Amino acid sequence: MTITPIDNFDKAVGSNCSSKKNSPKKAPKSDQNFPWTYYIINSPRCEKALETFRKSGTLPSVLERPQVAQYIKRMQVSSMLMGNYQEAEQYKNDSERFIKICKDSLNEDNATFQKHKLKHEILELHAQIQKINEKFDQDINALLEEKKKMQEQLDSKYTEKLDKFVQKWEDESTLRAFSRQSVRLTELRSQEKSLIFEKDYYRAAQFKRDADLLEIQETKKAQKKAEAAMASEREEIELDYDKQQQQLNNIIMRKSKRVERLREDAIHPIVARINKLVMDRDKGYFPQPLDASFDTETMFQRTPMAISTPRTRQKLVQFKTTKNAQKLQLNGFRPIPMDGKVKLVIPKLAQSR
Repeated sequence: MTITPIDNFDKAVGSNCSSKKNSPKKAPKSDQNFPWTYYIINSPRCEKALETFRKSGTLPSVLERPQVAQYIKRMQVSSMLMGNYQEAEQYKNDSERFIKICKDSLNEDNATFQKHKLKHEILELHAQIQKINEKFDQDINALLEEKKKMQEQLDSKYTEKLDKFVQKWEDESTLRAFSRQSVRLTELRSQEKSLIFEKDYYRAAQFKRDADLLEIQETKKAQKKAEAAMASEREEIELDYDKQQQQLNNIIMRKSKRVERLREDAIHPIVARINKLVMDRDKGYFPQPLDASFDTETMFQRTPMAISTPRTRQKLVQFKTTKNAQKLQLNGFRPIPMDGKVKLVIPKLAQSR
């Protein structure tokens, strides 16, 4: 059995992917602007891209890379089927080198993309923290306004109490309660008046002197008593004001602590996320994309057969199942009619024997 020539191979295996030189299949209108996404491979462009890659190591665009990889694989298989193993080896090396560089390029692109993505995510998280701070700052400002109003009310009550206090102690009726004469002083003044009426001025002068001395003593005691009462009342007003001030401060402090605790609870997971992203960025750790997320990525992440087209895979299957046996050609075993008789033509090889 002979091997089917490579030019007629597509016809032999019934491939629908073979291109015709005279009448190439036209791409649909939706794909005419994107020839690299159409299933018919533009071999001249692939060949040019491969030549550029061999000379300078320059990769084609991301959309072109899968088609170029398939083209190299197809040429490798075609060279192998034609028996041009040196050329097949070159295409094999080109394929391995091309896939490796494509992988490195994808990794670099992915790293750059992930860096920008991490940066953008970190900025978004900082923006979230800023919004949270603005919200809780508004709550703090509202508490300060509430404290200001409560403080004004407290100060107003305190001022009102002080005004009443001053009016009370400026009134003579309040002081008169502390300036009452004792019984002894009243008796001395009564005896003094009686002696004056009796015109006993000498004894009246003695009683007057004793009464004046006693009055001075009682006045000093009454003054001290009034001052003590006034100081006690003033101290009571101050203590009441300090107590209410402390209660006000405690209320505002509890509310402020609650707001700060809610702020910390809201910001803590965001800060932890930022710290993790910064640590991953500094260590160069980036999450890898899922398989089959992009065609250009999965093209170089799967097995080598993944970059083979259906036609190339059919060729490989046909090659594996084809037996390489050379067909023999024998002459002289057919009967030739001669004078109405059949003459057997004996091969020369048999005649020599």
